[in-house]
Amino acid sequence: MDCGTLIMLYVGLNVPVDVLEAVLDISSTAELADYVYGLPTVASAENDVLKRFILRLNYDKPYGPLVQIIRDTSLAKGMFIERLTDDRSESSLSYYEFLQHIRAQVK
Repeated sequence: MDCGTLIMLYVGLNVPVDVLEAVLDISSTAELADYVYGLPTVASAENDVLKRFILRLNYDKPYGPLVQIIRDTSLAKGMFIERLTDDRSESSLSYYEFLQHIRAQVK
């Protein structure tokens, strides 16, 4: 989630081990602390793709925001959920409605 001055990367409990190892250089989400900032340097194509994606998000910004990695069971999860809730307005889709819209578009 791009919050402007902060990019939050939410890591769920069911992320496959090979993805965790390739992107974050960990073997389980339990290895993540509650507050982790910055992406680790891992020699993998997946890590490079994620870093290029984040660079693209920051392309038009005068400075690059911090990247925070949030584990599903972290104390910081509340901050992530709060940002989802704050993003809601009457004229826009809720997060759930947005996911349903994306799902319908894929079909």
